[in-house]
Amino acid sequence: GSELFKFTLVDPDNRKSVDYDYLQQKLEEIKSNDLLPLESGKMKLYLTVSLLNFRQKHQDIFRRGNYIPLESKGIKSRNIVAFIRQFEDEAIIVLVPRLVYNMVSDKTMLPIGEDVWKDTVVNLPHEYFGHKCFDILTNQEYDLTENRINIGRILNTLPIAMLYVKL
Repeated sequence: GSELFKFTLVDPDNRKSVDYDYLQQKLEEIKSNDLLPLESGKMKLYLTVSLLNFRQKHQDIFRRGNYIPLESKGIKSRNIVAFIRQFEDEAIIVLVPRLVYNMVSDKTMLPIGEDVWKDTVVNLPHEYFGHKCFDILTNQEYDLTENRINIGRILNTLPIAMLYVKL
């Protein structure tokens, strides 16, 4: 029942009954729309559904995959958490911002884009060079042509990314 934004003192708030019909309606709205629901409380539901659907199809990455921490460099390097989960020839590169209070303002409401992230990059292991990846949340495709990922280029729509790579 906490799949949408709720402004309560506790989240999840398990004291109230869940309106499953309303949640199903919001889920159908998300499925029928090609655009990300950035400006609504449906974003939390969209992220939850997208990540759970991906995890169901790629269980071994999450159950048996290696954890590979990634090093970041640049002016905002302390503001990004980055790691890889890899199992055999499949991997996800996870990019999540942290300590974003000073990175957002009335003008920049989300920590996205190269203006926010400046020169911040995440270094990649050499076996990832030359591969394509796609963000499972935005469906944007990227070429991993360098030994690093430009954070502002990847975090240009959402402030988080999960990049799927087939090695």
